[in-house]
Amino acid sequence: MSINTKDIKILWAKAAGRCSMADCRKCLVAEASDAVPSKNILVGENCHIIGEKETSPRGKSVLTEDERNRYPNLILLCRNHHKIIDDDEHEWPVERLHQIKSDHEIWVETALTEEKDIDEEWYTLVINEITEKFELLSWEWLSDNALRGIVPASFIESVSDIDLYLFKAISPQKYPDLENAINNLMKRARQYTDHFTSNSYIDSHNCHRGRKFYKEVYPNPDYHSDLKKYRRWEVKCTRLLFNLTAVLNEYAEQVRKDINPNYFKLQGKFVVFDSMGVLNNMIPISFLPGEYYPDEILDQLQEDEESAEPVNTADR
Repeated sequence: MSINTKDIKILWAKAAGRCSMADCRKCLVAEASDAVPSKNILVGENCHIIGEKETSPRGKSVLTEDERNRYPNLILLCRNHHKIIDDDEHEWPVERLHQIKSDHEIWVETALTEEKDIDEEWYTLVINEITEKFELLSWEWLSDNALRGIVPASFIESVSDIDLYLFKAISPQKYPDLENAINNLMKRARQYTDHFTSNSYIDSHNCHRGRKFYKEVYPNPDYHSDLKKYRRWEVKCTRLLFNLTAVLNEYAEQVRKDINPNYFKLQGKFVVFDSMGVLNNMIPISFLPGEYYPDEILDQLQEDEESAEPVNTADR
């Protein structure tokens, strides 16, 4: 009695068309010439764990002939390992072959699946990390506080953590535009956090706050020059925040194109929210940054101060 087609299909599917021996696991489908209709040759063999007949290797059993030819009693092997287990029956008993078959099928369900999906999983991991640690669901709240010189320490640390991970990561390079968007996002995030923390302290709520150093000494003989330095720091913080928000929208759009078409689709675009009107004469306003402040303009804010009047925050 031969093995039926259904059992053969189950066997090959669960073994992923590979030899079940852990030290082999070679693909059992070889490419053929155009003369072969399917252009493939099967080099694997459907092997019996308990022999097909009483006189076969490991053949002594109460199993019926039909049961001997069903999937539970079959193991997929290459021709070499089929001969090895049958010629050395003592070394390859029934129990050992069942364990080898089970281990191989578990390997197929885990290792091969991970290998197949690892690229998508990498992108999903990075996107989820950015979404959670950048607090994107609360971006309006975060930007609103940032305009007032308050940034959670957790956000600063998250930028550093994700940046380190991406520095070490072996990226799949499957979606180059998305990777460029991620890298640009991290560049702008680093620019913002590095500049903000260059003049901040951590308060009792574990938040970074802008340090108003011009008020720390009284009377301060350098009050006006110190105030001007602080304003320049403050203006650059604002412009870097606008830049970060602009690239955040570009990043989200690229995620929608390559990975998830619904990513932040309901929430809409990211904006800089100004509930206290810090930038608008005390009138609440939201900004949707569409263009970057060029790096050369930002660099100008780092130059030595001239004899001009201090920058007015309402003019930013």
